[in-house]
Amino acid sequence: MDVTASCRHCRIGSRTGLRALSGLLLAALLALAVEVRPSAAADADIGRILPSFNRICEELQSGRQALQRGHLADQAFVDLVLDLFARADSLSGLLSERVPVTRAYTSAAALARGLRCLKDSLRENYEGMIARDGYRFVRADLELTAAIAWRSGVAGAEVAAP
Repeated sequence: MDVTASCRHCRIGSRTGLRALSGLLLAALLALAVEVRPSAAADADIGRILPSFNRICEELQSGRQALQRGHLADQAFVDLVLDLFARADSLSGLLSERVPVTRAYTSAAALARGLRCLKDSLRENYEGMIARDGYRFVRADLELTAAIAWRSGVAGAEVAAP
Protein backbone atom coordinates (compact mmCIF):
# COMPACT_ATOMS: atom_id res chain seq x y z
CA MET A 1 0.00 0.00 0.00
CA ASP A 2 1.69 3.15 -1.16
CA VAL A 3 0.16 6.29 0.31
CA THR A 4 1.67 9.32 -1.32
CA ALA A 5 0.97 12.98 -0.67
CA SER A 6 2.14 15.43 -3.22
CA CYS A 7 2.17 19.12 -3.91
CA ARG A 8 3.59 21.26 -6.70
CA HIS A 9 7.06 21.43 -5.21
CA CYS A 10 7.70 18.10 -3.51
CA ARG A 11 6.59 14.52 -3.22
CA ILE A 12 6.31 12.94 0.20
CA GLY A 13 6.37 9.15 0.51
CA SER A 14 4.08 7.06 2.71
CA ARG A 15 5.57 6.49 6.17
CA THR A 16 8.18 9.22 6.10
CA GLY A 17 5.68 11.68 4.69
CA LEU A 18 3.02 10.88 7.29
CA ARG A 19 5.54 11.22 10.11
CA ALA A 20 6.79 14.52 8.72
CA LEU A 21 3.26 15.77 8.26
CA SER A 22 2.30 14.68 11.79
CA GLY A 23 5.39 16.38 13.18
CA LEU A 24 4.61 19.55 11.26
CA LEU A 25 1.02 19.61 12.55
CA LEU A 26 2.18 18.97 16.13
CA ALA A 27 4.74 21.79 15.88
CA ALA A 28 2.05 24.14 14.56
CA LEU A 29 -0.31 23.25 17.42
CA LEU A 30 2.43 23.73 20.01
CA ALA A 31 3.33 27.09 18.51
CA LEU A 32 -0.27 28.21 18.92
CA ALA A 33 -0.41 26.99 22.51
CA VAL A 34 2.73 28.78 23.72
CA GLU A 35 1.86 31.77 25.86
CA VAL A 36 3.19 35.03 24.53
CA ARG A 37 4.56 37.27 27.27
CA PRO A 38 3.13 40.77 27.07
CA SER A 39 5.57 43.56 26.47
CA ALA A 40 6.71 45.92 29.18
CA ALA A 41 4.54 48.64 27.59
CA ALA A 42 1.48 46.39 27.90
CA ASP A 43 2.26 45.78 31.57
CA ALA A 44 2.64 49.54 32.09
CA ASP A 45 -0.73 50.20 30.44
CA ILE A 46 -2.39 47.59 32.64
CA GLY A 47 -0.66 49.18 35.63
CA ARG A 48 -2.28 52.53 34.71
CA ILE A 49 -5.74 51.05 34.12
CA LEU A 50 -5.89 48.90 37.27
CA PRO A 51 -6.01 51.78 39.81
CA SER A 52 -8.96 53.31 37.93
CA PHE A 53 -10.69 49.92 37.94
CA ASN A 54 -10.11 49.65 41.70
CA ARG A 55 -11.49 53.16 42.28
CA ILE A 56 -14.66 52.37 40.36
CA CYS A 57 -15.18 49.19 42.42
CA GLU A 58 -14.62 51.10 45.66
CA GLU A 59 -16.94 53.95 44.66
CA LEU A 60 -19.67 51.48 43.74
CA GLN A 61 -19.30 49.66 47.05
CA SER A 62 -19.37 52.88 49.07
CA GLY A 63 -22.33 54.18 47.03
CA ARG A 64 -24.29 50.99 47.71
CA GLN A 65 -23.52 51.24 51.41
CA ALA A 66 -24.59 54.89 51.50
CA LEU A 67 -27.83 53.96 49.70
CA GLN A 68 -28.54 51.17 52.19
CA ARG A 69 -27.95 53.49 55.14
CA GLY A 70 -30.17 56.17 53.63
CA HIS A 71 -27.30 58.67 53.21
CA LEU A 72 -27.73 58.73 49.42
CA ALA A 73 -30.95 59.50 47.56
CA ASP A 74 -32.17 57.10 44.87
CA GLN A 75 -31.59 59.57 42.03
CA ALA A 76 -28.09 60.38 43.30
CA PHE A 77 -27.27 56.67 43.29
CA VAL A 78 -28.59 56.30 39.74
CA ASP A 79 -26.43 59.25 38.67
CA LEU A 80 -23.41 57.67 40.39
CA VAL A 81 -24.02 54.34 38.65
CA LEU A 82 -24.30 56.02 35.24
CA ASP A 83 -21.08 57.95 35.83
CA LEU A 84 -19.24 54.81 36.96
CA PHE A 85 -20.56 52.89 33.96
CA ALA A 86 -19.25 55.54 31.57
CA ARG A 87 -15.84 55.39 33.26
CA ALA A 88 -15.75 51.57 33.19
CA ASP A 89 -16.75 51.53 29.54
CA SER A 90 -13.99 53.97 28.63
CA LEU A 91 -11.50 51.80 30.53
CA SER A 92 -12.65 48.79 28.49
CA GLY A 93 -12.04 50.71 25.29
CA LEU A 94 -8.65 51.89 26.50
CA LEU A 95 -7.65 48.35 27.47
CA SER A 96 -8.69 46.89 24.13
CA GLU A 97 -6.82 49.65 22.26
CA ARG A 98 -3.56 49.48 24.16
CA VAL A 99 -3.39 45.85 25.24
CA PRO A 100 -5.25 43.54 22.87
CA VAL A 101 -6.21 40.29 24.55
CA THR A 102 -4.48 37.58 22.54
CA ARG A 103 -4.44 34.76 25.07
CA ALA A 104 -7.01 33.58 27.59
CA TYR A 105 -4.70 33.46 30.61
CA THR A 106 -2.99 36.83 30.72
CA SER A 107 -3.29 39.87 32.93
CA ALA A 108 -5.05 41.71 30.11
CA ALA A 109 -7.63 38.92 29.78
CA ALA A 110 -8.26 38.92 33.54
CA LEU A 111 -8.68 42.68 33.62
CA ALA A 112 -10.96 42.61 30.55
CA ARG A 113 -13.14 39.97 32.22
CA GLY A 114 -13.16 41.98 35.45
CA LEU A 115 -14.28 45.08 33.54
CA ARG A 116 -17.06 43.07 31.88
CA CYS A 117 -18.28 41.85 35.27
CA LEU A 118 -18.06 45.38 36.68
CA LYS A 119 -20.14 46.79 33.84
CA ASP A 120 -22.67 43.99 34.32
CA SER A 121 -22.86 44.87 38.02
CA LEU A 122 -23.42 48.55 37.21
CA ARG A 123 -26.12 47.63 34.69
CA GLU A 124 -27.87 45.41 37.26
CA ASN A 125 -27.69 48.20 39.86
CA TYR A 126 -29.23 50.66 37.41
CA GLU A 127 -31.98 48.28 36.33
CA GLY A 128 -32.64 47.36 39.95
CA MET A 129 -33.14 51.02 40.83
CA ILE A 130 -35.39 51.70 37.85
CA ALA A 131 -37.50 48.56 38.28
CA ARG A 132 -37.35 48.60 42.10
CA ASP A 133 -36.28 44.96 41.90
CA GLY A 134 -34.28 43.55 44.81
CA TYR A 135 -33.27 40.48 42.80
CA ARG A 136 -31.30 42.75 40.47
CA PHE A 137 -29.26 43.97 43.45
CA VAL A 138 -28.41 40.38 44.37
CA ARG A 139 -27.20 39.79 40.82
CA ALA A 140 -25.30 43.10 40.95
CA ASP A 141 -23.54 41.96 44.13
CA LEU A 142 -22.54 38.69 42.48
CA GLU A 143 -21.17 40.49 39.42
CA LEU A 144 -19.20 42.93 41.59
CA THR A 145 -17.75 40.02 43.55
CA ALA A 146 -16.75 38.39 40.27
CA ALA A 147 -15.14 41.63 39.05
CA ILE A 148 -13.08 41.85 42.22
CA ALA A 149 -12.13 38.17 41.91
CA TRP A 150 -10.94 38.64 38.31
CA ARG A 151 -8.75 41.50 39.52
CA SER A 152 -6.63 38.90 41.33
CA GLY A 153 -5.61 37.50 37.93
CA VAL A 154 -3.83 40.71 37.00
CA ALA A 155 -0.08 40.35 37.47
CA GLY A 156 1.23 42.60 40.20
CA ALA A 157 -2.24 43.48 41.49
CA GLU A 158 -2.59 43.98 45.18
CA VAL A 159 -5.93 42.43 46.04
CA ALA A 160 -7.73 43.75 49.08
CA ALA A 161 -10.73 42.07 50.63
CA PRO A 162 -14.03 43.60 49.43
